[in-house]
Amino acid sequence: MKKSILSLGLAAGLLMMPVAGFAQTPFTDIQGHWAVREVEQVYHKGIMKGIAKDKYAPNQLVTRAEVAVCLDRIFDLNYDHLKFIKEPSPADYYDDVAAGQWYSEAITRAGIYNIFNLDNRKFDPKRPVTRLEVAVAIDKAFQAKKLSVITTEMWPLYEDTTYLPHDEQLTVAFMFNSGIMKGRSANQFQPNGNITRAELAAVLNRTLTTLNNAQPVEDVTEPMNVSVIQSEELDLYRDGTPEKINLYQKRDPRDMPVAFHLTVDGQKVLEIGGEDGLYTNAGFKAQDVDGDGKQ
Repeated sequence: MKKSILSLGLAAGLLMMPVAGFAQTPFTDIQGHWAVREVEQVYHKGIMKGIAKDKYAPNQLVTRAEVAVCLDRIFDLNYDHLKFIKEPSPADYYDDVAAGQWYSEAITRAGIYNIFNLDNRKFDPKRPVTRLEVAVAIDKAFQAKKLSVITTEMWPLYEDTTYLPHDEQLTVAFMFNSGIMKGRSANQFQPNGNITRAELAAVLNRTLTTLNNAQPVEDVTEPMNVSVIQSEELDLYRDGTPEKINLYQKRDPRDMPVAFHLTVDGQKVLEIGGEDGLYTNAGFKAQDVDGDGKQ
């Protein structure tokens, strides 16, 4: 009886002892953090590690090298199907990335596929990465693996992305529609803002979810993305009543136009391109309302 009581007392004492670090990771600096579950997931999946044995540094800014390594782990950016005269090295693509570093091989593969879309030979591995750079790198990784993702037909209304080149606006739209990245607010994406290790953990978890739903390009029967190319007042009437219109262009993952669609209150009115070549809804008609002889 005394032995049983002693055993129960010892067990209770062990349960009440403080636990070093978060219960699911060795990190002592993520308890109470909003991204604790995100960090737990990327850690156990082997995508992100700590900066030390017991430190994750959730609020530390992410570098280009870290993003390259993480995306290489997620997408497996191998080049077994490519033929080279010699084994590729980081020096083949960047002048400031030495061989033998913890990030060298990942950056080499990023260079092969131009994941970071850099137009010079400077990678700057320790430079804090921007939100737009992360978005472009993820988008490029999907393209490198020839994967397509079916997304909703929405165009994000970010005030700070209208100045971006068209291809980068499409990338932001893909991030928004796939749910991989959202804006810092309803109307601000902050493309030039930096990203923390906690934020990256969340982004990478969403990337994995999207990746699980991706399809090889040759198997895709629907366009990958939708981009609104214009929205203006057109002389479109149904039963004499003007209707709200929306004109947009569908595109596939290779950035090739697939079809132009004209919708009215969510109903397709006109489609040029696609499988049918031309589609019209007879319930709608254009009217010459200004007397110029044109509809």
